[in-house]
Amino acid sequence: MALFGNLVTLAKSPQGRRLLVQAQKAARDPQNRERLDKVRSRIQNRGAAPAKDPAVPEPGEAAGAEAPGPRP
Repeated sequence: MALFGNLVTLAKSPQGRRLLVQAQKAARDPQNRERLDKVRSRIQNRGAAPAKDPAVPEPGEAAGAEAPGPRP
């Protein structure tokens, strides 16, 4: 709880108020919002398999070559 108390003290100080205004201004900036959305999307999709780009061959696969079929 000491950390929370320190944060409350900082928020009530003039320096804390300046930091709060600065953070609110940064949050309204469209470029920062776009960056935040990208990071949020990356974090949310961390466990999902990445989308496969058909233009990029898989490792060990030659570009334009067909996958080998069963041997006779």
